[in-house]
Amino acid sequence: MSEGVVKRMNRRDFLKLAGVAAAGGILAACSNATPTPQPTTAVSEAEPATAVPELESVDLSYYFLAWGPMEDADMVAEAMSEITQAEIKANVQLVPMDWGAFNEKLQLSLGAKEPIDLMFTCNWANDFYSNVKNGVLLPLDELLPTYAPGYWASIKPEVWDAARVKGELYGAINEQIWANIVGFNFRKDMLDKYNWDPEDLGSFEEVEEYFAVIKENEPDMFPTGWFNANESPTLWGGYWGLDGIAPEVSTRVQDESAEPFLSWASDEYRQACEIARRWYLAAYLPPEPTTSEDFQAQMKAGKYAAVPVNSAKPGRDGEDKAKYGWDFVNAPMTPIVRPWINTNSVIATMNGIAYTCKHPERAAMLLELLNTNVDLYNLICKGIEGTHWVWVDQSKKLIGFPEGVDASNSRYNPNTDWMFGNQFNAYYVDAAQAEGNVWEETRILNEGALVSPAMGFAFDQIPVETQIAQVSSASEYGQPLGQGLVDTDEYLDQHIQLLRNAGADDIVAEAKKQLGDWRAENA
Repeated sequence: MSEGVVKRMNRRDFLKLAGVAAAGGILAACSNATPTPQPTTAVSEAEPATAVPELESVDLSYYFLAWGPMEDADMVAEAMSEITQAEIKANVQLVPMDWGAFNEKLQLSLGAKEPIDLMFTCNWANDFYSNVKNGVLLPLDELLPTYAPGYWASIKPEVWDAARVKGELYGAINEQIWANIVGFNFRKDMLDKYNWDPEDLGSFEEVEEYFAVIKENEPDMFPTGWFNANESPTLWGGYWGLDGIAPEVSTRVQDESAEPFLSWASDEYRQACEIARRWYLAAYLPPEPTTSEDFQAQMKAGKYAAVPVNSAKPGRDGEDKAKYGWDFVNAPMTPIVRPWINTNSVIATMNGIAYTCKHPERAAMLLELLNTNVDLYNLICKGIEGTHWVWVDQSKKLIGFPEGVDASNSRYNPNTDWMFGNQFNAYYVDAAQAEGNVWEETRILNEGALVSPAMGFAFDQIPVETQIAQVSSASEYGQPLGQGLVDTDEYLDQHIQLLRNAGADDIVAEAKKQLGDWRAENA
């Protein structure tokens, strides 16, 4: 397809083309040929289709994680199909799968070549890179510009690069919070009590001033707590803009050369360990490390004045209020590096077209609708109006449960807007988020974020998998250093030497080689 043809075609023209392609079996995505990327200029004036008589009706399945109650999934799929039939002549089949069985069952289905059309994939479930390596995802460079033009245009080219492997695009990115922005959620009652304003935090020393007040005046409360073994320094690595590109290997977001280095050997990680140690000795942290479950229970019981967060995004205070029960003030810390986007933050939630898909062009059209059609998107996210939700304030796009329905008895409440498409099209379920127009604030945050120079780079662990295993076994001091349980000066250098003895420098060297090759290929 020539560039001139693409520029002149609107969505209805694409639909007609799809009918011809489906009948003739000529789609490049179904062949072994490498697709040619199409220009993004094709999509800006796409028109909605009102009827698609040129196409034969098809069924499209969508496999995804079941996070909440899904008993009415078939009912919701039927309602969705009324829209998709009118738009792209397709029926939708929703296939929610239990969290514990998702990876195994889906991989068995893919291995058995069962007909799967769309599926959720990312870097923490149904592993994206494994799927690409195993050949179970179709390339999208031709499909999305051609059959999902509005969706394709809505995401910047440098962000699409995050979902590329060896130059080919395989992941359909869901727009949600991409920007890395660390900080704290401070309990509002404590801030009010001690008249402390956390706005525009410029350093950890400023936070320590407040923690000292809490420690002196609230003997039954810890100022904060690390509830994950790696919260420091890996959490605060985000504060300095360290992009972890391989096990124990990082680059700096503000370093255009993207020079890889051993993470623990950096000045930033040493400073993070020193902060953790200082806070531990001052009893700003609990005397023993806590699990995530313990921290949540203790936070609900009022044992902490602040929650450390690795995503101090707009609306995070409302999310933590729902989780812990307290009113919070969200305080991002961005004095050194502004919010930034890297590969891992983008590929954390995507969808893909499976290699067993019989109608990849129509699956791409469904991706277009999930990312641009507000009614369809909110059907899969929220269910059916009047049955699963009702308007609370339509002018603010705020919804709630119908009378007699709540989170405990709803038959459809996935609570995973980020899984299905563009989250910024979602209705609000929290009044404060609606009032603050959180989706627009998040979109603006994404737009203004730095993009890591290593965006799209995927490290291949195979050449150094032995060293990675050895380094993992040699990390005995990592957790206690990160939580301030041991002296930084005494143990950090020992820790670094143990990592190097186990082969960490080999991992760094391999990362440098692969990153250099990747940059040369994408120059």
